[in-house]
Amino acid sequence: MEYYARFINNIIDDYLFLQKIIEEKGNGFCTAEFRKTFNRLYTVRQKTKAWMNSFYDVFYKCNINKYSFRECMQHLYEEVGQIHPSLCSRIITTLDPKKPSWDSNVIRCMGIVLKEPQKKAKETKGEYAGRVMDYYNRIYSQIEKEYQTHLDDDNINRTIQIFDINIPKAASLDKMKKIDLMIWSLKDRNIKSVLEYNSLLDKIK
Repeated sequence: MEYYARFINNIIDDYLFLQKIIEEKGNGFCTAEFRKTFNRLYTVRQKTKAWMNSFYDVFYKCNINKYSFRECMQHLYEEVGQIHPSLCSRIITTLDPKKPSWDSNVIRCMGIVLKEPQKKAKETKGEYAGRVMDYYNRIYSQIEKEYQTHLDDDNINRTIQIFDINIPKAASLDKMKKIDLMIWSLKDRNIKSVLEYNSLLDKIK
């Protein structure tokens, strides 16, 4: 439990720091320290300086213009020429804690099977990218619906209560973010469904 608690507390410290900077700095939140913390928290690395600048430019615009997940993907694609659903979800959930993250563990725990659309013969790169982003947007909507379905589940709420007791820093976080943290931190464990949280109770005590 000691390692687990330390790991979670470090994540929460970084997450709360990001929230504090956004609250205090407003539109000027993308400071060097904010970037460093975000990159560490979400393992954004091995990118060029130009790529990073483009990424944080989109991050800034997302905050100013209140972009949706789909709009965030579109603008980042236009900047860097790649589609990054997971990173875009990190932007969205940082700006709005009630929004879920997208990563492989969330996808697995939600029982979602990804199957990207195939490129059509006469389809341009941009047209194909648009269809892929539309597909990812539907998946993100599915993730949101899965979270909403289970937020009031008795087993999950019981787990969250124990999580709060063992990780006091988590008490102030939105319930959505707590579930995010549990899925993320338990990535090395054999959890196949969000409904299996009740089987984790003894492991996180």
